[in-house]
Amino acid sequence: MVEEVLAGHKYMRLTSFREDGTGVPTPVWFAYAEGKVYFFTTHKTWKVKRIQNNPKVEICPCTYKGKVEGDCFEAVAHILEGSKAKEGKSYLQKKYGFMYSLIRFGSWVKRNKQLFIEVVPGSVKEE
Repeated sequence: MVEEVLAGHKYMRLTSFREDGTGVPTPVWFAYAEGKVYFFTTHKTWKVKRIQNNPKVEICPCTYKGKVEGDCFEAVAHILEGSKAKEGKSYLQKKYGFMYSLIRFGSWVKRNKQLFIEVVPGSVKEE
């Protein structure tokens, strides 16, 4: 279901949550593969800190300005490392091609460590 909703879209709105439960929406480039969604950011962004504190997120297809264009889904986000990060990067490169390379080598990304994040549709498991 998530794949069908995200199909044909260049951006998704990722909503990560502050400690007080307030959602913070951000439009991001993404790639969907093997039932999971991948996006990249840098280590200094607030969304990374929010995901580290609370992996629960919400994803929706959107415009580049973040206007929702379809159904939203609960999901769980994980910061990738090693070969998993390379896998996420390859999916994004395949989808965005030359444009991904331009963004990746832009001054903003060059000055910061790039992180790849995997988003798995579903709810956070309570312990």
